[in-house]
Amino acid sequence: MDVYVEIAFTKDWSRKHRSIDEATVEGDFKLSEQKSDEWEYSHGSPRKYLHGKGEFNGGKNKVVVKTINGTVTLKKS
Repeated sequence: MDVYVEIAFTKDWSRKHRSIDEATVEGDFKLSEQKSDEWEYSHGSPRKYLHGKGEFNGGKNKVVVKTINGTVTLKKS
């Protein structure tokens, strides 16, 4: 499968909880991660992003997960 994860962290949430520097995609699959340095203002409230990508067993199926101010955990079944 090909996996793409996008987690957006809003500016207000980052002040009250953990910062994007502490964020990661958790679980049984290791993804390459990239974190934005600057706040983006194009979607309403300012936000920074964590993007995770990975390919496992040939990438036949596609999995896309997007969330705001959340946590993503990928587990093998």
